[in-house]
Amino acid sequence: MQHAEAAAIVVDAATGPVVADIAAQLSGVCQRISVATTPAAGEIAWCDVLAGPSTAAPMVDVNANHVASLIYTSGTTGQPKGVMQPHKSYVIAGESFAMRAGLSAADRVLTVLPLFHANAQFYSTMGALVSGATLILLRRFRASQFWEHVQHYDTTQFNFIGAMARMLYNQPPTPLDAAHRVRIACGAPVPVEISADFERRFHLTVLETYGLSECPMGTSNLTLTMSH
Repeated sequence: MQHAEAAAIVVDAATGPVVADIAAQLSGVCQRISVATTPAAGEIAWCDVLAGPSTAAPMVDVNANHVASLIYTSGTTGQPKGVMQPHKSYVIAGESFAMRAGLSAADRVLTVLPLFHANAQFYSTMGALVSGATLILLRRFRASQFWEHVQHYDTTQFNFIGAMARMLYNQPPTPLDAAHRVRIACGAPVPVEISADFERRFHLTVLETYGLSECPMGTSNLTLTMSH
């Protein structure tokens, strides 16, 4: 928050106290906008923000090359770095993902990944927006309940990171493993020793994709998409 020079942050009842502690250590002022039913002291209610005058902020010209977000890397090579992503990158990533995954307005895209991560932002969210698909956001990943959620929300496509594939595979087999409409699971890596059995057991196709916070959807196994 300090590095990004954040002017405001949206919180809820659970994250409000954590952010309040962080905000107290910032050199600048960061307004806390709360979506909680009862905002805490020092927080601004989201409904008050929406009800505020539309002329409060000046209109600005925005083009495709202007920065839309700062996404922080995982820090594998040191201190996490703030990646400046332009609006155009979001649109291209969404269109590319929708094309490779074969998404349409009939799809129901589920993600359990956090929205501060490039995967959920660029692929699930933008892919759903450009294709007109339905986006389903789950708060967290639970391997033991995953296929139950997939069935409940009538999911047709979901994204994962490598560790999730192994965790799902290690769960005891149940009838729910194949009792769903999922066509494609997008992510990487799937360990080579379980890859083929993973697809057979869960009745889906894995579209392996690799990218960076700096370069979303850098590469993927396109033969999987072509087969659809």
